[in-house]
Amino acid sequence: MTTIVGIGAEKGQKGIILASDCIGTKKGWNSKVDVAVRDQITTGVRKIYIDDRRDIAIGSAGPFDGHYRRFLGEVISGEIDIRKSIKVKGIKEFKAMNEGRWVKGYPEMDYNELLIATKFDGKPRLFRCVPLGNLIEMHDDAIGSGSEYALNYLHRPSDELMIPSRISIGYGIDSAVGALDAASQDTYTGGLDLLVVGVDEMRQYGQQIRDVIGDARTSALQNIKDNYDNGAKKKRSRRGR
Repeated sequence: MTTIVGIGAEKGQKGIILASDCIGTKKGWNSKVDVAVRDQITTGVRKIYIDDRRDIAIGSAGPFDGHYRRFLGEVISGEIDIRKSIKVKGIKEFKAMNEGRWVKGYPEMDYNELLIATKFDGKPRLFRCVPLGNLIEMHDDAIGSGSEYALNYLHRPSDELMIPSRISIGYGIDSAVGALDAASQDTYTGGLDLLVVGVDEMRQYGQQIRDVIGDARTSALQNIKDNYDNGAKKKRSRRGR
């Protein structure tokens, strides 16, 4: 399960912010109890990918199965022409992928949705791709299991509107992170990956964020251990007097 947030920035430097959680779920059967039950295991995963030409960033909510891996690989390699898909307002290969999961003509419950950020011709744009392939250009959007919480955060009543029509990249980053924090109410949403699509480049900051968090965690744990170790040393010192 997933939450991915996309926001367009038009004030100052133009750009698109894509932010996602980093938790994936794997479904299976737990037979260690008296009655076998359906189980879900959470794992750390990457959900935003950049194509080889660094013109497209794509985030997906839904199963990361063989169907989606093949589709993603074709987007990353350029075999699927996203520029052309934008012109015709649809990705036929994505529609075919989701329909490929259907059983005897009936839709499966599991399907993918996409948020796509592009910078073709130096123009950052954000699109939502619905399960049947239609592309819709958006100013801001969220997909995935926590999207309702994220959108409620972004689209507060008019007197508390979080996303005005023109915002800076900095404001957009704050809003995207705030929306993901709100979406953390969803059981299967957590962690943070962040990508900024500018006029000339795409930069992904997920690893940098994880490194800083990891360093802070290590430092905090060391301080806790030092506090107890130093306290124990002081006690032994008093006994030795």
